[in-house]
Amino acid sequence: DRLAYENHHSFFPTGVSFIVDTLPIIVYSPTDPLARAMLYVPHKYAAVVFKGEIVTDLLGRVISFTALHLGVMHDATIWSLGKHLRPTLVGEYGLGDRIYSPCPDLITDFLPIANQGPGVPPLPLTAAESDWNSKKNGVRSRVEHSVAEQQRPFGIYQTKFRGDPAILEACQIVTA
Repeated sequence: DRLAYENHHSFFPTGVSFIVDTLPIIVYSPTDPLARAMLYVPHKYAAVVFKGEIVTDLLGRVISFTALHLGVMHDATIWSLGKHLRPTLVGEYGLGDRIYSPCPDLITDFLPIANQGPGVPPLPLTAAESDWNSKKNGVRSRVEHSVAEQQRPFGIYQTKFRGDPAILEACQIVTA
């Protein structure tokens, strides 16, 4: 239960109850060129992938898992499209990495202030902002343990999946 008393951290004593991240599910390349284009992520994974989204509480327990999102879909879009599956309370927030910065219900890193004008470099973070990012990411890293469990040796995603996406989705439900 994400609202349980023990689900907190000293850096976030109230208001923050979950952490979100996505993970790649590497699959064999489809023969259909359109399907391949929707799943191939060259820069981050250099592979054909579906994405899975995992949400944990602050203790690392899985709250929500959705899968078989298109590999090219932005993580913030995956979060926004699935909000109806996991309603939150007023004043309740989650933690995400900087890719989730467009999401108002997720706390992300401070980012350098860009767009100061043509040719002007972004303003660097202050020492306090960098320190805060480091502490926040220390808490956020708890979700990475759950991601690692999905991808560890003998985990379901240790090798490329070959087969029917419906079977893969069923495996997701069982393992999450």
